[in-house]
Amino acid sequence: LRENAEFIDSCQRQGGLVQGVMCHHTTFTCSKEFILQANEMAKQRGVLHHAHVSEGTYEPEFALKEFGMRTLHYYKKLGIANSGFLASQCVQIDASEIALIAEQGIRVSHMPLSNCEVGGGIAPIPQLVEANATVGLGSDGYIDDFFEVMRGAFLIHKANQLDPRLMPANIVWYIATEGGARALNLEKVGRIA
Repeated sequence: LRENAEFIDSCQRQGGLVQGVMCHHTTFTCSKEFILQANEMAKQRGVLHHAHVSEGTYEPEFALKEFGMRTLHYYKKLGIANSGFLASQCVQIDASEIALIAEQGIRVSHMPLSNCEVGGGIAPIPQLVEANATVGLGSDGYIDDFFEVMRGAFLIHKANQLDPRLMPANIVWYIATEGGARALNLEKVGRIA
């Protein structure tokens, strides 16, 4: 957390487009106290609080066993499931968590190729888009050719849900551009129109 804070502070002093977010990993690698500390540090700096959320089946199963609720409901109980929270992955989430994301304004970063690489599954992005959630597209550092990431988002949901109408090019383009800016809370960026 200290390294995150030092990076964020340095970026804020310099200004410009390169900025940071406060991160913790997951509910199964970080204690409640650590997660709350990360959230407080994010609030103090006016930046997003980021975590991987239910990238595979392990985290929701862990959360149900340890906390008696699914991952995002646990984050809501902790008071961090809001528009200041950036949830990446969101692969193994259920309908109640999709509704929670939309209702609370949680931001989502979709990592389609990374999720395939780790065998975590395929995130319900078409359902999140339908629920008017804020969704951006990311790579998780797995593939650095962003057009390949866009191609993955364009194709994978069609195959997974057996519907060629899902994730049309305009939606994929949106989550890769404006949706990504909204997910990262970037306001001072340009637009080609």
